[in-house]
Amino acid sequence: ARNDADGLVYLAECQFNGIGGPRERVEAFRLCQKAAEADYPPALFRLGFHYQFGLAVARNPVKAFSCYERAAKLDEVTAMYALASCYQNGIGVTKNTVEAKRWNAAANKLMFAMDERTDHDSAPKKAPSPQGAAQTAFRVSDFVLEGSGVISPAEFEPILARFQNREVTLPDLKSMTGEMRSVYRARGFILARVAIPL
Repeated sequence: ARNDADGLVYLAECQFNGIGGPRERVEAFRLCQKAAEADYPPALFRLGFHYQFGLAVARNPVKAFSCYERAAKLDEVTAMYALASCYQNGIGVTKNTVEAKRWNAAANKLMFAMDERTDHDSAPKKAPSPQGAAQTAFRVSDFVLEGSGVISPAEFEPILARFQNREVTLPDLKSMTGEMRSVYRARGFILARVAIPL
């Protein structure tokens, strides 16, 4: 069943992105629904994404949250970041910063473990930030996206808008980049990285 669900999600990604034919977002949504019936985490995450942003279906934050939560509990790292964002911003659930931090920490731990397994870069690691640096707030007026040629920068606007023209911390920006990675992963670019040069 997992192989079938994996194939359905792959086909859904092709349909969603117009690979091998025209874009068919309604069909992509239907295929993800079918794959999610088997509690396949990548399909559940993609359904949440469809519901959150109203892609081929009416926008429904409560259903988005539910899908992200089911997938996150099955260790889908992108869903963990999305769930943390839902808690942080009150998307489909009452705002809860404690839960947001808990899910972000779980996602970061899982992501770090995945990076350790796939990181073939022999460059030295950066030294950790001084104590308190993560809580230092600063104002962000605008973002400039570079190198996102496969996905239109306009698709990141709903995410970026929540972090623009306000005081943010490094954990806020980490949450933002996690959401942006989720967009790439939802499109099948599972190794895409989003970085903020500091």
